[in-house]
Amino acid sequence: MEQRIRRTAMVGMINLANLGIEDYMNEIFIEYSNGIYNFEQIKIEMDYIRGKSKKRGKVNLKKFIDGLVFYSNSY
Repeated sequence: MEQRIRRTAMVGMINLANLGIEDYMNEIFIEYSNGIYNFEQIKIEMDYIRGKSKKRGKVNLKKFIDGLVFYSNSY
């Protein structure tokens, strides 16, 4: 179960990093890159996608789940 959540969170991070590459000032990117993920890890993933780094971003599952709970309660 935990591995499924981790994989899903990683796919979300990749999609968010791609959104950040397209439009760095996108309000969805700004909000979720800090709320659900660690922005430094998003930046590392963006560098990986661009080919500037061989290291991928890592997902902090605790922050991811806390962020999901926060956003689900606020909407």
